[in-house]
Amino acid sequence: LRPPGSPTDHDERLFDAWRHGDRIAGDKLARRYSSTLRSFFRPRLPPQEVEDLTQRVLLNTIAQPQRFRGASSLSTYVASVARKALAERHRKFWRNLEDPHSVDDFPVSDAPVSEVIAHCEGAAQLEAIIAGLPLHYARVLELHLAGIGHHEIATKLGINYNTARSRHVRALVVARVDLAWTG
Repeated sequence: LRPPGSPTDHDERLFDAWRHGDRIAGDKLARRYSSTLRSFFRPRLPPQEVEDLTQRVLLNTIAQPQRFRGASSLSTYVASVARKALAERHRKFWRNLEDPHSVDDFPVSDAPVSEVIAHCEGAAQLEAIIAGLPLHYARVLELHLAGIGHHEIATKLGINYNTARSRHVRALVVARVDLAWTG
């Protein structure tokens, strides 16, 4: 039970009024949650996308009161929709990063010696970083760098597909921290 006068109790009353046709209550809720949503999205998105995703979440929550079943507090509901919208935005973003050009579209040229040396030094540094990772992260990263996909990695290591993806991401995070310290 929520104590009377708590912010969530106030939100619930405003939402109930909005559900029954009080436009002023709906405007108050939209203003209150728009600032909260902007604060949530700002550190996670490019600035030009913050307002768009904020409006999209408001349209899916506050603007459609019939969707809220009351199984949780209103703030939990709005936060859940915001997290799902952010995850969907990231999924779409990463799907669109695939390079439409094949390797054959790029001209072949002899790289200068300085670039070859820099590449070799970078490869040695990467091997050292991988060697410093915990074994379960290092193995996934090695297989990924060998060009093996997450499904095949999961099969080879006898782990769940999502575990393979998670370990890959965590290995990259740890490797970037190490690169920051060594670079």
